[in-house]
Amino acid sequence: MRLSVAAIVLCLCCSTARAAPTKFGQMADDLERRTVKLTSIKSPGGHGSATFIRKLLITIEHVAVMVGEKVQFTHTNGVTGYAEQISTYDTKDGIDSPVIYVPVGKDLLDYGGRINEVKPDSGTNVYTAGFAKDGFLISRTRITGYFGENVYTTTVAPFPGQSGSGLFNADGELIAVCHGYQWQDYPPYPRRGLWVTIGSLETAGRTLEMNPSSGAEMLGSLQYTSV
Repeated sequence: MRLSVAAIVLCLCCSTARAAPTKFGQMADDLERRTVKLTSIKSPGGHGSATFIRKLLITIEHVAVMVGEKVQFTHTNGVTGYAEQISTYDTKDGIDSPVIYVPVGKDLLDYGGRINEVKPDSGTNVYTAGFAKDGFLISRTRITGYFGENVYTTTVAPFPGQSGSGLFNADGELIAVCHGYQWQDYPPYPRRGLWVTIGSLETAGRTLEMNPSSGAEMLGSLQYTSV
């Protein structure tokens, strides 16, 4: 797939975050609880974002390339943990894919949350939650269209550091993961967010199968099938 309007910018960040949450009620509180900043254990200068779904962390391929297979994650309250990558990806295929990590520890928390692979119509209101350079941020945006089968575009472009963050429907279900943004070099110079769909969780010949409607136990429904 080739994204061909002038430029694609990946939203990595190399700045220290400063907490500055914006909330949209109960759903926003839940998204803040389940969203973390992802950093490398070896070189923690840059960061991306990730979302907890039950006991798993979901981010995006270019963030995984930056932070490595063993990472540190940090909540808005400063609580820190560690996770290991359990899914693979193909850096040569030219398409970013969602990547999955599992926290390391004896008593792993279940953060809840659900995934929905049903594509929303263009014009649907959605929400983003991730760690920009100034801290945790929630934004309301709208689906504007699609690039092929696996990428949504939105009216609001993500900020640096939000790569790997989640795009959520009105029920707070994860529907896509932040790839970056697209800009045009002619007036009115619009920037559009680019989000890889959860339905594209196919990496290195594997398909991650999840039940989007029932919110079934994530670890129990983590099945890999050959493709």
